[in-house]
Amino acid sequence: NAMRRKLKRQADIENDLQHGIQNNEFELFFQPIFALQDPHIVSFEALVRWHHPEAGFVPPNDFIPIAEQTGQIIDLDLHLLELAGAQLQKWRRTGMPTIRVTVNASSRHFASLEFVDFMKEIYTKYQLPNGTLCLEITESGLIENLSLATRIIEGLEPLGVKLYLDDFGTGYSALGYLHQLPIHILKIDKSFIDNLKCGESHPLVDAILTLASSLDFDVVAEGIETQEQLEVLKQTKCQYGQGFLVAKPMPAKQAYTFLTTGKLS
Repeated sequence: NAMRRKLKRQADIENDLQHGIQNNEFELFFQPIFALQDPHIVSFEALVRWHHPEAGFVPPNDFIPIAEQTGQIIDLDLHLLELAGAQLQKWRRTGMPTIRVTVNASSRHFASLEFVDFMKEIYTKYQLPNGTLCLEITESGLIENLSLATRIIEGLEPLGVKLYLDDFGTGYSALGYLHQLPIHILKIDKSFIDNLKCGESHPLVDAILTLASSLDFDVVAEGIETQEQLEVLKQTKCQYGQGFLVAKPMPAKQAYTFLTTGKLS
């Protein structure tokens, strides 16, 4: 029956994840984040792709939640940060302009100070300039253990690690905590951007932008898919955007070409 098949698939993924990390089956794809007012790429978000030897391409939605449940997300994230560090070093050696890459980090990392040491090792190993490898996090994980999370984030500050708060507005946005958290950039969730239309009011997006401005955070609008959404956002205080309208996530080689040819109108 369907339930049994689902459980079997979960068990298979759980078993295969560890092998996948050891056998280098994961690849990072890069999606540009761009300035809205003066169109140019400011950074890339690194997104994981799993090339499973038997199952083929396994979508992140199929394995990230299982990795979170089982705790394997810690090993997976560390592996992906390693891949991102190596890629940044490779790009620098080919003379590509210095660019920031953000990697999604599970809230589980914010429960141990060891994470600071790991990030320091990556920066040293790949000779990364300060602030080039940054993190995307969700608010729920930080709020669970605010004092330790704050210590960890402060420990990352000498590396220039910027923190992006992902999917902002979809969780239980504890506004009272926001000014205490040493974060730098809010990402407005795609669900808010989907409904933007010229000539209509968009009070939630306006409210988020006003809040961000008062706290001195930059803002990235996620999931921009139409020219109309882009036009509406250009008229707001939103600094940055990301979405299929400009570029889908792409392999490293393509990202390099995209950045160096300036193919962003």
